[in-house]
Amino acid sequence: MDEPSEKSSRFSGIFNEAKTRAGKASDKVRATAGKTANELKVAERINQVRTTVDTNTPEFVKSTAGKVGSSFDTVTGAKLLEEVRAMVVLQEKYNDVLATKLEEALQRIEILEATLSKGTQR
Repeated sequence: MDEPSEKSSRFSGIFNEAKTRAGKASDKVRATAGKTANELKVAERINQVRTTVDTNTPEFVKSTAGKVGSSFDTVTGAKLLEEVRAMVVLQEKYNDVLATKLEEALQRIEILEATLSKGTQR
């Protein structure tokens, strides 16, 4: 039979081996957990960015499209052309009113001249 010191030595070796293996396993678990925690942080950040992009993109696109459209109108002169057309329409209305008033005034002058010429011929 084995003596007590031999048994103690054998158990001590087994214990040390178990302790070493447990330490290595613990290190692996910590490394994996740390890596997993970092991966979770990255995944969470990616989800935040996606949410932000999904939420803000339509507003950003509308805003940018409005600015680009406005600039495009300025560069191409479309806005200026539209304003000129509006002024021409307004000028045509004024011209029609003035022509009507002038025609009325000329008719009154004609009547007055006819009345005066009848009065002087007598």
